[in-house]
Amino acid sequence: MFEETIRRTQQLDGMTVSVPLTTERDLDGYIDKECPATDCGFGFKVHADDWRDIVTDEAVHCAFCGHTADSQKWFTQDQIA
Repeated sequence: MFEETIRRTQQLDGMTVSVPLTTERDLDGYIDKECPATDCGFGFKVHADDWRDIVTDEAVHCAFCGHTADSQKWFTQDQIA
């Protein structure tokens, strides 16, 4: 009865699916970012093209507190929710 489902599920073994999280740009092309340090939370805007083209994935530095984290940590609380 479930042989076909089992067979197709086994074909997916080892497959990964990536779902990009996009953030809304304002009218000028800027996106909101927030320092992920729990004692900081400094909010700022950065042009989406600069975030994509200039900012490295490995290390982003907070201009306010100096915290460093990879680029996937800099979402605002609203974006996380």
